[in-house]
Formats: sequence, structure tokens, C-alpha cells
Amino acid sequence: MIEASEIGWGSYREFEGPLFWGKQRHQVRERGAPVVSDEADILSVLTATEGGTYDAYNGYDKCLCTSGLIQWCDRAPMFLVTKLLGTLASKSSSLVVPIFDCIFMRGYTFKPDRLGTWHFHQWDGSLVDSVEKQRQLYFGGASGLKGEWTEEQKAHARMWAAAVSSVWQNERARQLQLEYTNARLFSFALPAARRVLEQAKADGSPVAKAFIAAYLSFAGNNPSRADISLFKVTERLGVTFTDVWLVEVLHSLTFNPGVAIYPHRYNKIRPVLEALYGVDLPDISSELEPWLKKHSFKGELTTSALQRALMHLGYDLGPKGDDGVFGKKTKAALVDFETDAGVPEVFRDGVPDQYTIPYLEKALAARGLALEWST
Repeated sequence: MIEASEIGWGSYREFEGPLFWGKQRHQVRERGAPVVSDEADILSVLTATEGGTYDAYNGYDKCLCTSGLIQWCDRAPMFLVTKLLGTLASKSSSLVVPIFDCIFMRGYTFKPDRLGTWHFHQWDGSLVDSVEKQRQLYFGGASGLKGEWTEEQKAHARMWAAAVSSVWQNERARQLQLEYTNARLFSFALPAARRVLEQAKADGSPVAKAFIAAYLSFAGNNPSRADISLFKVTERLGVTFTDVWLVEVLHSLTFNPGVAIYPHRYNKIRPVLEALYGVDLPDISSELEPWLKKHSFKGELTTSALQRALMHLGYDLGPKGDDGVFGKKTKAALVDFETDAGVPEVFRDGVPDQYTIPYLEKALAARGLALEWST
């Protein structure tokens, strides 16, 4: 059991409230160890920014009550912590005894409705279904804003945080939290992004898997910002799952939203992405842009090298083959490749530029080949 005395106090912007870093740590797969499941690896990336403990608790932001490996938010109308606790209670009420013990003395119950969905109720039977009612349950009526807590309300909030964190000291409860979380990992992606994630799952390459985990890490914080950031890359470069494309996506996810903490998010997930998927990424967020400038093109792509690449891929350049002359045959073959490879239509112009080259690299890599760069 976690005692109220173990609960700290934190703050973020205009908020303050109870904080517990947690003791029950999620184990990240070591580099080279067998893959247990793709979901387990994705979760390891997501938890890299959230402390990585099952029993972590945060009551000092607008979510009012967040708990778990990826800090599920309970603010109405989401009720994600309530749903998580209800998942446990539906298996066995003994798993949430710390919650029952805490709320009974405060005039609340936790029980399912006729459809089996669990809710917190006041003694008069009314649901805790609004932010104001949640503040009463979790904070003893405090607003959650800095400087607006009484000592009694702080004690109340710490007791609630201790009760929720105590639930996760049980191994069965932790396993159910893991199942609950894994089943919802892709729920952070909006429909357009979900289609790209499905392409990545079908691709199955290390880069594609690293993209899935990295994207969901940012989407878990703000789905709409992540969706817009991904669109800015796919609109320009399409979807290629090359090293350069992945770094383009990471750069956009990190800096496009203009969120101050996102560069730190990249710094946290980068070593985990490298360990789990074997990708090689810029060490810190400030190196993303210089890396792209250096690696977008590895040197000069001569016309002969481009022609050889197209011939390896089965495109007809006529009897002269790789003669080093960028003529009508070469341009037409490149346009045919752009069309076949799915280069966005606006970039199907027969020009070997930053929009087409990633597709060439990917197509060649699928045959065990690579572009011949002249340095």
C-alpha cells in the first residue's frame, strides 16, 4: 500500500497538486532481446516520456486525475482512469479495495450501471459526471490552481492519489492495466494518420515500426497536432519509410506544433527507438535539422547512376542504357517509376529531387540494392 505521506506535490503552469513518480516500473526490452509483441515495444516508447511506472500519479494539471504507464486522463468527459479502474473491478472487486476504502468515508460509491459500466456515485445516487464533481471527489473541492488549496484539501488529494497508486501494487492489476493500454494504443491516431500507420504495419521494416512508436508517442499527448505534423511531411514527400523520411517526420512532430516540451519528448524517446528498432537517429532534437541537411542527399546522383537504378527496377531506357545523358527516355522512365511507386501526383515530374529519391531508395532496398552516390 502507498501511504499519503509518500505522495509529493507538483506544479505545471497555473496548476498544482499531488504527484507520485511510482515504484512499479515497466520493463523495456533490452537491445537484441527477442520481441515479445509489437505493442510491448510501442508502449516502451510511450512510457519513456511518462516515467514508465504503472503506479505513477499526477493531479496537478487540467486532467485532475491521471494514472498509469501512459498517464491516462480522467477529466470529464473522458473518464479514462475511471474506465481503467472499472475494468479491474469487473474482474474482481478485490483489485480496487484501496479505492473503496478511500471513497466510503467520503460519501461515495463505485459501482456498475445496468450496462456494466462502472461509475463513481454520490450517496444520493447521482453520478460523478462533471469536472466540478470530480474536483470534489479528487480534491475535496479545491480548484487545482496554484495558491488556492487549503491544507485539508491537500490532505484529501494526497489520500486519493495514494489510493489509486495502491491499486497498482497488485501484479494482477498491473497486468490488466497493460492489456487495457495495449488495446488502446492506436486510438490516439486520427483517421488520416491511422491509414499511414496501417501502411507502416504492412511494411513491417524497422524504420516503419520505429515510425509507429514515435508517432503514437506524440499523438498520445495531442492527436490533432501530431496529425497535422505528419500531414506536412506526407504531403511533401509521400510515405516511404526510409531513414530520411523518418527523420523528416520526427523533425515535424518535434517542432511543427510549437510546444516547448516536445524537443524534450524527442530526447527521451530517441534512445528507446534506437535500442528497440536498430535505427540510427540524431542524438538530440537540435541536431534533427542539421542531420536532414547532411543526409537528404549523400552526395551527387549522376545521370548514369540514376539510369542504372531505373534499369535495375525494370524500366526501359532504350538501347543506349546508362549513357549519362538525361534525355526523353530517362525522363519518361522516371515519370513511370514515380507513378508506379506512388509518388504524390504533384511531384511526378521526372525530376530526381528530394520528393522522388526516397522512393527510389526504398524500391532499390527492397531488392537488396542501393543508389550509387558520387561524393
